[in-house]
Amino acid sequence: MNPHPANSMLEFLRSTMDPAQLMRSELLAKLENFYVATKMDDKFSLEFSIMISEIAAGNMPEGYAIAVPGKSGSGKSTMIRHRLKTHPGLQPYVDQYGNKKQACLWVKTPAGCSMKSLGEHALKAAGYPGGALKNETAIWDKLRDALMVKEYKIVFFDEFQHVLHAPTSKSKEHPANQIKAIMQSDTWPVWLILSGVDDMMGVIEADPHQQTSRRTRVVEMELLTEHEIPFVASVLNELCSTVGFAPSFKPTRKFITRLMHGGLQRFGMVVQLMKLSIQSAIFDDKTFHHKVINHDHFADGYRRLSNCDDNTNVFIAEDWFNIVREVDENGRLTTTR
Repeated sequence: MNPHPANSMLEFLRSTMDPAQLMRSELLAKLENFYVATKMDDKFSLEFSIMISEIAAGNMPEGYAIAVPGKSGSGKSTMIRHRLKTHPGLQPYVDQYGNKKQACLWVKTPAGCSMKSLGEHALKAAGYPGGALKNETAIWDKLRDALMVKEYKIVFFDEFQHVLHAPTSKSKEHPANQIKAIMQSDTWPVWLILSGVDDMMGVIEADPHQQTSRRTRVVEMELLTEHEIPFVASVLNELCSTVGFAPSFKPTRKFITRLMHGGLQRFGMVVQLMKLSIQSAIFDDKTFHHKVINHDHFADGYRRLSNCDDNTNVFIAEDWFNIVREVDENGRLTTTR
């Protein structure tokens, strides 16, 4: 049998889909691309703009860090990634010698990651295999050299709290010293962006001389409050409009309060709940052609997010305000009441 004459796997996959499925796929892409700024974007953008300006000045003797602590699902990683992706000065470019360069290096901190393995991950992200280096000091020395050779000036460490939970006997002061050394390099100072849950700050505060904390600007993610109910309602309307859908009912203040409660008052989680609910409407044949989203779709979106039953579904249960959940390490809502 001859291979399908498609240029890529995605083209082949799309060629097997019917028009309705293709349209649904396009709507999911629009949902994924949706982004709305909050007051936290303004706070982060201020510190980020100052950082970019200091780097551009070219004469700063050392770098510093922006730390963005917040609860899981608060939207911190999405906010930072959006800012990095949309800043024109941080896009890939080709230098005069034909080398592909980029000013910012993104590093996802794996769960249970030691500083040694984090250095290896950062080296790999920078395009250097670090497997031959067995010593942590050598790995981080190599990383500093790699950052200079590739001309990276910003390193974004996402989920940085994982370095605190590595199976190692070293103290919190140890990772603080490593990141401080990157910022203080005499030959190539680097600026850092650190995001993670609140206990990430234990690394920064572990420096007994407070040198790391003095070099850190903190933008702490905040939970949603009842004062932001109108804002959340406007986000829901805008998100529905993005895919050409509209609620079949008027989202009341009580409904938006349920929505915020279901998302644990965390903006990122609330938006995720909205998207899952709209997905359910998109894949419901009864509402797809009418482009409406019903109350049942929100109940289904919450079920998909939390794996709950009807008795513990905030859009179904009468005592929804007593349903209390947390976020597990995989970003899913727990099923405990």
